[in-house]
Amino acid sequence: NLLKNPIIVIKTFIFMAFYFMLDVLFVTLNYFTLDEMLEDNFRFGSLTDLIGDKPSLGDNENMVAMFAIISISLILVCMFKEKKNYILHALMMVYFVFFGLLTASKTFVVCLLVLALFVILYLFKKSILKAVSILSVSALGIYILGNTVFADAWNNVLERFKAEDISTGRNILFKLYNDFIFSDIKNFLFGIGLQNVDTKTGIFNTPHNAIQEVVLCWGIIGLAVIVFLFGYMFRQYKKIVDKDKIIYIVPIFIFIMFIQTIQFVRLSSIFGLLVLLYVVILTGGINSEQKSVSDNG
Repeated sequence: NLLKNPIIVIKTFIFMAFYFMLDVLFVTLNYFTLDEMLEDNFRFGSLTDLIGDKPSLGDNENMVAMFAIISISLILVCMFKEKKNYILHALMMVYFVFFGLLTASKTFVVCLLVLALFVILYLFKKSILKAVSILSVSALGIYILGNTVFADAWNNVLERFKAEDISTGRNILFKLYNDFIFSDIKNFLFGIGLQNVDTKTGIFNTPHNAIQEVVLCWGIIGLAVIVFLFGYMFRQYKKIVDKDKIIYIVPIFIFIMFIQTIQFVRLSSIFGLLVLLYVVILTGGINSEQKSVSDNG
């Protein structure tokens, strides 16, 4: 039944992300008011400093932001697939946008804008005038929401964009890890493994770029394997999904964009999302196969 209706997997992820953020919010409200959470320097997600070793669902702020943007892209897939419940889907997107902004993640904002731009151009690809009009209205809507409903959260994010080091130390990390990778041909070819990379390298933090992380852990050989894996997924997309249904490949593009500023292979909660993203591609192929059978009688 799951293979016949893979969208169940997508909806399950959306539901769990929905619950996860709500749970973290309730725990955080025990220590901060909502107004305090909207102030500068607060980032939604991590509960480590609040509850110590107590069990919780809290996670890194950037991870929460990634779950939010992936959920938004999956909701778009559901809207395209089912063509119903538009109001419910829209409300859920607002929900994830709110929590995404609450993490103050710059990558989330960039990915959200790219996603919004794609959707508008995709829906109105046959009319440039309509696309420009919708883009203008959307920009105005973002400006209004950013100064009213989401004012505090939006301003918090903007302050991070105004920081002297907009990369938040990532440029330094990128240079240090590049120097380490190219300091030894063995590091470049085979990597140093997944575990304790900061301890092995003596660098103050872990790498925050997916491509660099793969090369560090598995070498250039591992990077070739990962490229092959993504290449296989894209080939499957071209094989089973109609060309005009590009929406089914959008979540994986957003994912690839986002992981360029965080981790990838060392965390199962990120690497495991490849299964979900492949299911999205399968979802796009279901109707195509049924249509082909129907057309052939």
